[in-house]
Amino acid sequence: MRARLVVVASWIAAGLGLGATAVTAAGCEGEASFGDPFPIVVDLGSGAVIAHVREGDGTVRTATVDVLAPLTVIDVAPGTAVSRRSTTLTLLGGTGTELVPRAHLPVTVTQLHACPQEPCQVGPEAAPVAIDAVIGGDALDTGAARFDLTTSELFLFPDVAGDDAARGRVCDAVMSRPFHGGGTLYLDGTKITFAAHRIAIGACLAYDPEEDPDLATEAGADVQLVLSTGMAPTILSWSAYRRWLDATGLPEPTGLPRGAVWLPGGLVEGTLATIDRMALVGDDTTLRGPCRKVRAHHLLSVRDCQTGDSCPCSGGATFCQVPAVVELSPAAGIEVLLVDDDDPVLQALRSELRPEAAEVDGILGTDAMRALAFDVDAPNSRVLMRCESFGGCVARPQLRTSTSRCEIGACLARAGHDDVCGVVPTAADAAMPDAEAPDAGGPDAGAPDAAAAAP
Repeated sequence: MRARLVVVASWIAAGLGLGATAVTAAGCEGEASFGDPFPIVVDLGSGAVIAHVREGDGTVRTATVDVLAPLTVIDVAPGTAVSRRSTTLTLLGGTGTELVPRAHLPVTVTQLHACPQEPCQVGPEAAPVAIDAVIGGDALDTGAARFDLTTSELFLFPDVAGDDAARGRVCDAVMSRPFHGGGTLYLDGTKITFAAHRIAIGACLAYDPEEDPDLATEAGADVQLVLSTGMAPTILSWSAYRRWLDATGLPEPTGLPRGAVWLPGGLVEGTLATIDRMALVGDDTTLRGPCRKVRAHHLLSVRDCQTGDSCPCSGGATFCQVPAVVELSPAAGIEVLLVDDDDPVLQALRSELRPEAAEVDGILGTDAMRALAFDVDAPNSRVLMRCESFGGCVARPQLRTSTSRCEIGACLARAGHDDVCGVVPTAADAAMPDAEAPDAGGPDAGAPDAAAAAP
């Protein structure tokens, strides 16, 4: 029992990844190559990314593909001893009985029954989905995984072509160096050391959406979130929610309903609430908080600081670089599951990520990102985000130099905002002359065409 509890806590919250694996794709049975152009259709009905996997010619399993999970796990009968072994899992595409191999994942799997109930399940408490496998970050850590939450599709590539500047020119919001954590897991007395796989992203709740740089403020509540593709609601601590209330000026509501969501290791219970908006913000080397960065982007993407401004730049500078920002404001708001600040899942994440990342306030679920497609590009240590549905979604690429303003303005024009330069990116703009061209054997072999990757 003790071994199971240790594994569950680490699996759900500790962010430990299992070794290095390779990602290859299969166009048909028995044939493998990089960069299969076909998507893997996934089920997002429960909020979790659900796919099908098979080991060799064995049974087809239902799996959640969750970048929050550090281990790839195969469920076994309760009471079975925990074991680990190397194997190759095949991700299957298609629907119903028409499943075809799309990607081979050589990985060390952990066999255990980590669930407090039978069968294991994920999703809302009232309508969970039974699973018997979890594909964790360890299975994807040497390739790039694209999650398109607008079309319920998953793609796997060796990596994503183009440097950060090139990706910004096609309106990608580049979240650089988001992987944190790592540590040691004791599994049945065996000490296993893991690399950092947790995707930590700063966010500003109730950010100021004002586009006029003379009126934009640093309003909002700074939080630190960890990204998951295995749940619908965003889990948020009560203290973070109260900071959101302070930022909006709203009183604390009464009579909020109970809520719960199944994770692979058990049920997380809390209180359901809704927040209006959040901005996901990239990392940089400054000490500016997420809300300050949002305001900096709104100001400096239009003009330099002027006398009388509260300039976000240090050392008297009137211009400075600002990381990418993704503003999410769905019409129905963002559902959050409020949990106590000492919730075991959040506490374990905090223990693992400190001191590299800020104290964790919650877990970012898929519902908040339903307008997005994002690439977890581990080889280039970045996550790329783009708005595929512009209703309530605005991607602001990194502001690198003052000449980036027109590129950013063109991206904002796509989302229906004012464009200070009057230029809209086209397929020709996406040629990315400074990006390495993919070839059959290079590191970008099979990586997505830049034009296809643009929003």
